[in-house]
Amino acid sequence: MPMPTVSGAVRPLFALTDEELAVLAGADQGPVAMPHLEALGGEARRVAVHTAYRCMLASGLVSLPTRPRARPAATGQQPGGEDVVAGDDLAERSFPVELPAELDAVLVLREGAPVLLSVQRQLAGEQVLRYVHLVEEVALVEDVLATGLHRFGRVPREELACCLQQFLVPDDAVIGSGTLTVDLDTVDLKQADLKQADPRAEVGEAQQLLARATVNADALVRHDAETGPGELLGMFLGPEGSWATSNRFGAGGPLAFEPLDPTSVGARLVALVSQAEQCVTMRP
Repeated sequence: MPMPTVSGAVRPLFALTDEELAVLAGADQGPVAMPHLEALGGEARRVAVHTAYRCMLASGLVSLPTRPRARPAATGQQPGGEDVVAGDDLAERSFPVELPAELDAVLVLREGAPVLLSVQRQLAGEQVLRYVHLVEEVALVEDVLATGLHRFGRVPREELACCLQQFLVPDDAVIGSGTLTVDLDTVDLKQADLKQADPRAEVGEAQQLLARATVNADALVRHDAETGPGELLGMFLGPEGSWATSNRFGAGGPLAFEPLDPTSVGARLVALVSQAEQCVTMRP
């Protein structure tokens, strides 16, 4: 009897913009990026979020509260104390709303997930941020585009490795040969042409190999029990070879990139998630 096929496909749920999320869940989204709002000044952010609130009411995505326990949309603040939601005329107000049950359930899960996998993928100059919010057997996927669009979906937990594999690994990727040492403080490997980026730079073979990779990705697992920055897994995958390095988030200096079997990427990330879940389970 043939084994069932594991698709790894994300089952789409809905999409929200930065501004809509700010209305529903407050301005502070924790580690989740808000690329559009982050690019706006304080007054422009206030206008954008106020406009989103009115549009959401007009479209029926949310409604004005009819019962006492409606979800309040927090005013929140950006670093530096700038109020993102409330303008001068609404400084004492929050925006309580009632949500459809499905939308409310997703936001509750997103806010309460004890483990978060963050993956940044650079492909052909386009960056996509994928966040996987994990609660037991539930995997909520949130893809954030540079435009500030957040696409939500779900994937069965048993298909998570396959889902990440499909998201990150190009079909023509092969395992690399030998260890590559690169100082990321002196060269930007995300530049497609290192010589053009800085003609004075000394560009070695290792840098050129990594820079020509089809996909450049960083992965980081955060969890409730951690006390500091976690381990950052950096990966370069392509037809000339694939390599990975693991180091403390924010660390600089030379890094050693070890050959990476591209077929193992999804399973490797799921193993990091499992380690984080064990830390959460074992915490006092």
